[in-house]
Amino acid sequence: VALGRVPPFDILLEKFAAFPGGNIHLEVAAPQVVEAFEAAAGLFPQCRPAQGFHAHLTVGKLVKANATEVEAQVAALQRDWTPLHFNVSHLSLLVRTATTPFREVRRVALGGAAPDGAPADAVPGAPSTARPGA
Repeated sequence: VALGRVPPFDILLEKFAAFPGGNIHLEVAAPQVVEAFEAAAGLFPQCRPAQGFHAHLTVGKLVKANATEVEAQVAALQRDWTPLHFNVSHLSLLVRTATTPFREVRRVALGGAAPDGAPADAVPGAPSTARPGA
């Protein structure tokens, strides 16, 4: 039910930025992303980031670059970037370990049932929302 209440929404990716440490990303400025995150975090509170949620799409990481080099790369990417607009109709629930890349463990439809017909909040490890006798 939690993610099923979040309707599909549009996103515009137009501005590059960097986190400390050289992680370059596109900022996601859509309040619906925060709504979807809060719904998912309610199902998996152990996955809530300690430093808070910042909606973004990681582009790359400049591991050995200094701040000036990172800023120059952000500026170069921005200069050549054409804004990208698209509709978000599903969320992918990802998992990783310290030594493995992210992998999708479940794809959940927004605003309704998951593609496999299970309720949108029926993700592995999530608390049950089933009502007795339902």
